[in-house]
Amino acid sequence: MDAREVVRLSEWMTGFHSETNSEMNTLRSNLTNNARQGNATQPVKEHLDEVSDMLRNWDTTELSILQIATLKHLEVYPYLGRHGAKWLNTTVKDARFWTY
Repeated sequence: MDAREVVRLSEWMTGFHSETNSEMNTLRSNLTNNARQGNATQPVKEHLDEVSDMLRNWDTTELSILQIATLKHLEVYPYLGRHGAKWLNTTVKDARFWTY
């Protein structure tokens, strides 16, 4: 991968990360509080849906094969894009951190 691709990958990650980070932190905080209290007192569904939508909008199709290979090597690719949204929803719901 040449320097241009590294810079473009960095910009791609930074752009989506700054957008998603705040909502992800709120979701994580609410899940942590609910786990500590033993009941679901903090809202989770709206934050889970918001983070899932944000992850789905991470369009990995605009990345090159080498950029995707780099993300896979760093073991972050499964947590991005639609794969990340699916992983997040499955993890939160299967772990019973949140119920309907």
